[in-house]
Amino acid sequence: SLHDALPIYASVGRTLTDAPSRIAAPRQHRFWTMPRMITVAAVALLVIVGLTLIAFRRNPSVESSDSTINSLAVLPFTNSDPNSEYLSDGITESLIDSLSRVPNLKVKSSSTVFHYKGRETDLKKIGRELGVHALLSGTVSQTGDDLRVSVELIDVRDDSHIWGERYGRKVSEVVALPQQISRDVLQKLRARGDGVGGVDHSQITRNYSPDSEAYRLYLQGRYNWNKRTVEGLQKGIEYFGQAIMRDQDYSLAYAGLADCYLLLNVYNVASAEDSFPKAEAAANRALSINSNLAEAHTSLAFVTYRYHLKWAEAEEHFKKAIALNPSYATAHQWYASYLAACGRTEESIVEARTAHELEPFSLTIYSDYVRNLY
Repeated sequence: SLHDALPIYASVGRTLTDAPSRIAAPRQHRFWTMPRMITVAAVALLVIVGLTLIAFRRNPSVESSDSTINSLAVLPFTNSDPNSEYLSDGITESLIDSLSRVPNLKVKSSSTVFHYKGRETDLKKIGRELGVHALLSGTVSQTGDDLRVSVELIDVRDDSHIWGERYGRKVSEVVALPQQISRDVLQKLRARGDGVGGVDHSQITRNYSPDSEAYRLYLQGRYNWNKRTVEGLQKGIEYFGQAIMRDQDYSLAYAGLADCYLLLNVYNVASAEDSFPKAEAAANRALSINSNLAEAHTSLAFVTYRYHLKWAEAEEHFKKAIALNPSYATAHQWYASYLAACGRTEESIVEARTAHELEPFSLTIYSDYVRNLY
């Protein structure tokens, strides 16, 4: 028993305690004196530092890799006119959409960067918070039908100016401006040898309407949808609908319409029987125009498993959306909810964490991540 064993433990303890006194002390070796040990350690340290410096000098790729740009954030463009705020926000979102499709370039989502809208913050601090190498910022000014946009690309690690440009356009030409800016940014990065991949700008342009008024209405729709309020969603439906009235082949407007109907049900404003069929019709119409629209695949996946309970088909749409645009956080967020509903909890946590990393300032995405952990 434990009671019977206690004297044995005590005896062993006394034996170990007394043991050092019965062991002969080893003979001291005079070679390793304290001064000699300090000298040897100092010499060894100098040798290691010297070899490291030589290695860095002989390998120029190490130095060049430190200045490589493979991640950036597009800060919300500023606009002195509140009535034209939708225009500067729209240019920002369009640039993010274009650049996020570039291989080997990590781009922060719009909901993340809009956290900094209207804030005077040190650019190097923003870069550290977002974990990116570069920031693209700009200003928009409008005088009548004339539009002037100034853009600057900065390396936030050393606050150095990489590239800048000024663009003068008519408001009616604004639809093509984000694609022009993204092309110029990519050309500059490639010239630096940053290794960013190519992108099919003709595919991106298909998402936008050649009708400048339809594009303006679409920007108004997204601006209101991003408010995530009931009034904002209802106004978003109105603006997306007006954009579609002007351009019936406007894929992004249909996708925006689907998103609004879905959130009206999520926020318990509309019933599933009323909102899901409308969202499904809008998503299908968007895909009939452009089958490679990640937003539409995500919306359709949401409807497919939540309303029709077609699990395998829904997962195909989620995977397609993520393959088309890995930076689209909503696809990861809703796929995580799908995986949790399937009982695939470990996979759901991975997707929820990915969504949170892409949009660290989104409260809805963060709460969904926490729910998955729970």
